[in-house]
Amino acid sequence: GIFFKSVDHVLNGSPLHIYAARSDPPLTDNPNDDPPIIVFLLAPFVAIAKGVGLESNLRGEVVLVTLCFIILVPILGWLVVSAIDRLNPGLSPLQRLAAYALVTLSPLVWLCFSPWGHIEQPLMIGLLIATVLALQARRELLAGVLGGLTLLTGLTAAFPLLALATLLYASGQLRSLWRSAGLAVLILAVGVAPFLLADQHNTAYSLLTFRPGRAIGGNSIWALVNFDRPSDLASLIRRLDTPAEALVCIAAGYAAATRLRMSVRSVDVWAILTIGALALPMLVKVNWPYYYAAPFVLMLIWELGALRDRADSPRWPVLSVGYLIAASTLGQYIGMASIGLGDRVITGIAEFTVMLGFAAAIWYQLETRAPRDQPVPATSG
Repeated sequence: GIFFKSVDHVLNGSPLHIYAARSDPPLTDNPNDDPPIIVFLLAPFVAIAKGVGLESNLRGEVVLVTLCFIILVPILGWLVVSAIDRLNPGLSPLQRLAAYALVTLSPLVWLCFSPWGHIEQPLMIGLLIATVLALQARRELLAGVLGGLTLLTGLTAAFPLLALATLLYASGQLRSLWRSAGLAVLILAVGVAPFLLADQHNTAYSLLTFRPGRAIGGNSIWALVNFDRPSDLASLIRRLDTPAEALVCIAAGYAAATRLRMSVRSVDVWAILTIGALALPMLVKVNWPYYYAAPFVLMLIWELGALRDRADSPRWPVLSVGYLIAASTLGQYIGMASIGLGDRVITGIAEFTVMLGFAAAIWYQLETRAPRDQPVPATSG
């Protein structure tokens, strides 16, 4: 219900104070640490729920509001199929139908709605896909606008976008980088600035301070160090996850440009985006099942978009389906309050190993594929 607490500020006439919201006990210090777009999209639907008498029934209120956003799932499926069509127009109708079904029926996508209620995730992934399609169509300004909206919807999109920006820089496509990434950062800054000006303390805590200082969770590789004590070393360790994720993204983008000679119009750029998205569940110190959705969708676009007509090539997204099974299984072990220390460490190691394994499998395919750089067909615009 933390989103709903933020929405209450909008409905009560204090829209610039949405970051004053805090979770209920025992997590009283937990703020709404997501960008503002989803809060304002939720506001009219929460108002309707309150208007029909659901204000005192949080579960009913959540169900009603969530139902209004289920339309995002078929839209996301359509965007995925549209992206695949641009990358590989020769796919059969059955393959397109399989791609649509894998997205719209995926437990990873539906986990965003229930039980976690992070309905901003499908919207963020859809905007991310639209951003990359615009960039591949050489519409840098549109890509910048969409990229800014993506970041204002979900900050976790920053990791695949960082990998993409690094690829642009390392491949010498500086004009595209400044026009698209510069505009995206400007839109993000303009979108957040009013909240900082109106409520600097709460906004800075929610968006900048909270995540770095948060304690290490039980389903993370960082559980190995077990530094959840108030000390300078514990504080340092807790802040290493985001830099580690960023380094993975930068390394993937740089290697793609310099080693694989990849351009932004390459079909395989979607693989680099996938590795960037995998960096989050691989290295984040507090993992949630809805983090699995973005890598799956991006991986599916890449794998089906890069299918070849060679007889020895797979005709179906084997890697994506394998990831779907593995991530869906891991998702069952997240959020278990009674899990013991040994189980937390085992879960963290398993999570890291699985995500690293899929990132390595993707990179292996990029290394062994010939030719390495597969440009997007001219039909993509």
